[in-house]
Amino acid sequence: MIDRTFTGLKFKRTYVGGSKKHELEIFMKVQGNKEDNSECDWIEYRRILTDYFNDILHITISWELLTKYVSYFLAFLSLALITTSLPVAIGVCITSLMLRISSSFYKFKAQKRLSDYDYSLNVILSEIKKQTGLELSKN
Repeated sequence: MIDRTFTGLKFKRTYVGGSKKHELEIFMKVQGNKEDNSECDWIEYRRILTDYFNDILHITISWELLTKYVSYFLAFLSLALITTSLPVAIGVCITSLMLRISSSFYKFKAQKRLSDYDYSLNVILSEIKKQTGLELSKN
């Protein structure tokens, strides 16, 4: 399985090539096409796909951490507000629970994307080995 560690939080997607349109053009160019009989450059495709998945995983994990920590903060805040204003404390507690559910959703989403990442790299690495004989690691 792939092991990735990310530093800092990231909440916005960085596209390969600078924009979504340019990213799609780069992926299409690297894949090759039948009109000019170009073949897929698997090593470049692996590099671009790795950048793509790393970016998506970093964002998903960042949202997971943010929602988890804010939910903890709001849970403690609701405990402090119980003595002063019960309705406000209940509202803050419900918000905390909703954020905790969101955090669990992001965690599930990150695990799914990591699984997709692992599968994609397995396919690409087997194709690289088949065509070039090179054995590359996942990391």
